[in-house]
Amino acid sequence: MTTGNPASLSETWSKVEELLKRRDPEKEPYKSRYEALKLLRDARKALEGNEGETEAKARAALDHRIGLTKISVEERGEGEEVLLGCLDAMREREDDFVHQLQEAWNALGIVCFERDLTSRALEYLKLAEDVYQRRPGDASQNHFCLTLFYLAQAYSNLGEAELGAKYCALTLDSQLRAGTYATHDWAQNAVQLAGFYLDKARFATAHNLLQAAGEVLQRGAGHQEDSTPAGGSEGDVPANVSLGWAKLGLRVLVAAKEWKLGGGREEERGDHEEVEEEVQPELRFETLALRQSPHLGRSALFLDFEAARECFNEAMRRFNEALDHYKLDGWVTEHFQISMEVSALYKALTVFERDPHRICVMHRKRAKKIELISEDLNPKYFPSIHKSTLLELADVYREIMDVKARCGRPDGKVFRAGRESARRYRAFLEAIDGEEGGGGAESLEEDDLLYYIKARFELGRILHKLQGCSPEGAEARKGYLAESLGHLQWIEDFTGKHDVEGFEQERALCVEMKDLLQQKFALMSAS
Repeated sequence: MTTGNPASLSETWSKVEELLKRRDPEKEPYKSRYEALKLLRDARKALEGNEGETEAKARAALDHRIGLTKISVEERGEGEEVLLGCLDAMREREDDFVHQLQEAWNALGIVCFERDLTSRALEYLKLAEDVYQRRPGDASQNHFCLTLFYLAQAYSNLGEAELGAKYCALTLDSQLRAGTYATHDWAQNAVQLAGFYLDKARFATAHNLLQAAGEVLQRGAGHQEDSTPAGGSEGDVPANVSLGWAKLGLRVLVAAKEWKLGGGREEERGDHEEVEEEVQPELRFETLALRQSPHLGRSALFLDFEAARECFNEAMRRFNEALDHYKLDGWVTEHFQISMEVSALYKALTVFERDPHRICVMHRKRAKKIELISEDLNPKYFPSIHKSTLLELADVYREIMDVKARCGRPDGKVFRAGRESARRYRAFLEAIDGEEGGGGAESLEEDDLLYYIKARFELGRILHKLQGCSPEGAEARKGYLAESLGHLQWIEDFTGKHDVEGFEQERALCVEMKDLLQQKFALMSAS
């Protein structure tokens, strides 16, 4: 773009560009930029009184650079004012100012974004997007990448999660096309976006994103200086890609499990072929030439053990890759979370297994991993993880107890599994009731309260079963029944005073069970 004929103006631009590229010492971080601002203002002042078209373009260009430079030295208010003042002149001469308009709208959007004026920021950023969409041949791909990046954040902050994800995908695709990405950052963002679509059960889209993340890592550094995400290490991103694949396998296995438990039949597959998920264009990353993602909807789910085991084995391989990096020593939270997902993987596979012994073996493998973590961690320093391990182990042994009871195993084996479950449920309840400064159940957050009440409910149910299969004497069996009644009565009383969302059906069952057990207890006491 021509900004003025005089040689002095051309020299000014050259000096300004040179100054803006300098790295100043920490004590004077903006020294060169202030020098550039002085040159720009002097050049702007020299043009006053000249009303020709060439001078009008030069003034707009100078104001544009002054506004951006002021923003860069944290004089945002003045910079914003200058940019707004030159927009009309640039829009009237759009052919000469395509890149500058993109920069200006982006800068104004970012300034508003930093002030938490997200809606206004969105308006500016959409104007920047409009410039690119109308003039893709003239516009800057790099400026457009920045537009998309902030649009993704703006939509997310406004609660528009789907649009936020879409613009995040567009940002990643635009970075690939422009070659302006850092390998680890790009791959990590793709993994996180895959997690979003995984939560939406859009498995093919998640598959494509994980495939893209792996491909970018394999190709090596992009055109920008490569870096790992803030607070991370070199191995984090490859491990996170493996973890992403593992979670995809887990979710597919869980979806197949739910279909099977819901009475799914092979002959239903044909009814779902036409509604398979289609990966959206911005998520295909055509520059990477990826393999087409497989159909992972209802028509691709499975009901037989062999297919379930194949899915399980691949997910387990990926989980182990992640665990090789996220070891308990140094990565306590991450290691625990992955171990819990491994437990969920085993639990989902049990639905496809028919042999009761093999089902119990799978549940014991769940328990073994969690018990190792529980033994290694001090509850004082990791109270949340400690309580979660207790609940998970209680669930594991409850499942084993139910399996043994269903297949007619001796009462002693049913009793031992139930006793282990009850021990963990009691420890979980005691950990909450005994918290220093805690106020018991009434002080719990909504989600934690639901876990607490359900733990009491399951403990009451298990104690009732222990009463029926205990090899101990009559007094011990009566004690189990009395303890069971105590938990069920507490639940009835508490939920009668407090509205506990998500426990309505269990409450009705709890009250019915308590009434029956009271009659049973009265008969035992009378005999």
